[in-house]
Amino acid sequence: MKKLLLPFLLAISVQLSAWSQHTISGYVTSANSGEPLIGASIYDFNSGKGTTSNTYGFFSITLPGDSARLRISFVGYVSEFVPLALTQNHQLKVELKDVNELKEVTITANEGKKI
Repeated sequence: MKKLLLPFLLAISVQLSAWSQHTISGYVTSANSGEPLIGASIYDFNSGKGTTSNTYGFFSITLPGDSARLRISFVGYVSEFVPLALTQNHQLKVELKDVNELKEVTITANEGKKI
């Protein structure tokens, strides 16, 4: 009887751990232009897992646990932080805002001076 109980409990624990995973998927786009952001980073602080968006701005990540704290970022854009309760799968549409752009800089030099 004991020999049968151990494999049964092991099978149940494997199934329970599979049930506690949920998939988060969605698209990352520019808030100004609506263009997909290729290679945007999606990182979960709780699990330490991450992924990047593809050529359509699409991403998908399966996470364990009961909650997620996502950071969605892309160079030149303000990062978004998204807390989620992992009670079901989630679909997100994230629009990142441009970082304030610098004004044009002009550099001139004086002729004849050697430095």
